[in-house]
Amino acid sequence: MIEARPLPLSQAAQVLGILSIPLAFAGQLVVPAFLMGVIAFSLGRWNANKALKQPHAFTALSAKRCRRAQRTGLVGASIALVLWVLYALTILP
Repeated sequence: MIEARPLPLSQAAQVLGILSIPLAFAGQLVVPAFLMGVIAFSLGRWNANKALKQPHAFTALSAKRCRRAQRTGLVGASIALVLWVLYALTILP
């Protein structure tokens, strides 16, 4: 019987996704927040595909982290992209 193990980089993806949201609201950190959100979403998607291929090989907690990383990464990247455009158009100072 295979022992369930955590998905690789699931916790790192979750942390990147969560940190991308507040960083998106800091004026000088919009681009890094966007990149962090994209990386978090990508890692979460990669891990979710891995979990779908081998459903009983990974823990439920790490699968939950992957879903959370995808959501928060997408939200953080979206907010950062909108604010990046608003800064570029000089609508926001």
